[in-house]
Amino acid sequence: MKKIYFVRHGEAEGNALRISQDIHTPLTEKGHDQAMVVAKRVATLGVEKIYTSHMTRAIQTGQYIADALTVESFQNELFGEWMTPASVRGKSFDSPEYRVWKDGLKENHTNREWRFEDAENFSDLEKRLHEATTLLEKDEASSILVVSHGKFLRMLLAFILLGKKLTPEIHLQVEGTAHINNTGLTVFEVTDNQWSLVTWNDHAHFADN
Repeated sequence: MKKIYFVRHGEAEGNALRISQDIHTPLTEKGHDQAMVVAKRVATLGVEKIYTSHMTRAIQTGQYIADALTVESFQNELFGEWMTPASVRGKSFDSPEYRVWKDGLKENHTNREWRFEDAENFSDLEKRLHEATTLLEKDEASSILVVSHGKFLRMLLAFILLGKKLTPEIHLQVEGTAHINNTGLTVFEVTDNQWSLVTWNDHAHFADN
């Protein structure tokens, strides 16, 4: 049996300003503080290996954790956030450009292959989830921590709970209800490639903050 810990990155500028983020969006000052707190929380968990997404906000969060655990961190694009179309990056959630994209997602949510401009579609994300979970299952480490992103983690939750047979309809329901805080901690146990959810969005490390 192995344990796999997922941490959502600390607050990023896009979270604070309610704008669509890109690969380079960094943590805010609050996000750096959150990352330091969660690093202290996980320092005693016996983590043997750390993965982060290739996005700046996850890399920055992961570095605090790697320093606290004195464990090497590896970047991997499989754990990156759902890539939005280039036309909306840096745009407010209330902007016309962003609303056009979100309306398109809503209208076409049952179509796995529907794609808006250069954004990832449902099938792209589903493929990444298969590859990401396979990577973690095959990794020889028995305790792994992954720093990732909100949308990716909500889709992962639905993917795992449905036995890796995710549907767009279920994904849409989970996306709207499974909230996860910045630096929220999620834990899975994996035995013979069978995943069990132990904890979702634990943020007790902020109880005294």
